Amino acid sequence: MAPYMLQIARFGAHVRVACLSGVAGCLLVVGIESGTFLQHVLQIAPIGIVLAFAIRREAWTAPAAVGLFGCWAFFMGLIWVYLAGVRTFFTGTYTLLEIASTILISGFCIGGIIASRTAEQTMGRGRRILISIGFVALQLAVMWLSLFGLDWTK
Repeated sequence: MAPYMLQIARFGAHVRVACLSGVAGCLLVVGIESGTFLQHVLQIAPIGIVLAFAIRREAWTAPAAVGLFGCWAFFMGLIWVYLAGVRTFFTGTYTLLEIASTILISGFCIGGIIASRTAEQTMGRGRRILISIGFVALQLAVMWLSLFGLDWTK
């Protein structure tokens, strides 16, 4: 790989870590604001896994991050559809801070997806797609568990 491409890949890795951290931070703020902190801690667990390995520059973290960014961008879209008056599985009222967080999270997701495109391609496309799909499935399972699978009132 040409030296300038390596620099771009490293910069993209730093941006990807910053964007993952931004999504996680915003979700924790939403958890505090909404009184659902533990649910949000569970919801960011897949992000925490990818962050832990992304700091070590593991190659699989770029496609994993793309899956997570895509998932969270989709969730933010569903919230905006709900705020526009269409029923989704996101319900309730949203404070100004929570609405602002959806905007920030969406921005972090877009930035993270773009940054992930600069990653050094050390594995085949099929493997990258499988990793992305695996992390989408993990995020969906964790989201379902946090919303419907656990009794948080105890």
